[in-house]
Amino acid sequence: MEIKFRANSPLMLDYLRHLFNAEPDEPIRISLANDFGRMAVGLYKSSATPVEQIDDDLTATLVLPRHPTTKSAQFRYVFFTDTDNKRLNLILDALFNIDLDTYYLQGIQAGMPKRDIIEAFIVSRGLVTKDYTETLNKRAYRTSLATIRRQTDLLHRKARYHLSRIDPPERPKK
Repeated sequence: MEIKFRANSPLMLDYLRHLFNAEPDEPIRISLANDFGRMAVGLYKSSATPVEQIDDDLTATLVLPRHPTTKSAQFRYVFFTDTDNKRLNLILDALFNIDLDTYYLQGIQAGMPKRDIIEAFIVSRGLVTKDYTETLNKRAYRTSLATIRRQTDLLHRKARYHLSRIDPPERPKK
């Protein structure tokens, strides 16, 4: 069963693809082993007639798992209401923030430079083109590098803000 989900930003769409190991331009197979997947299965609606939905660059096709919860909608049209889509975006953003904060704090405790932590997070989560180092065209390479730097700056500001809101970990005493 396929259902459309519209992310708030390309970053969140890339992160969603990371959560479910989905390739670009392919449907994302939702799993109940993931928090977002359980939320998506819990929020979908079904209809006997097709429901008009937005389909643009930020829209992803999700494939719901076969499960007793989804069995009743197997031969119906499934969709998310606008409210459910907003809820799922909030959940996705919260999962992203938790993942970023955890990664950032672990990097700080390991003594890594902050900028390196953020860049490693971006690359490890596939939030930019993965094959940027293999690009032959210099302009494309610079564009990819600029994208990584923009994402790094954005996430660095977010991490600094989150870190300022919590008590930093204490340094081990020598």
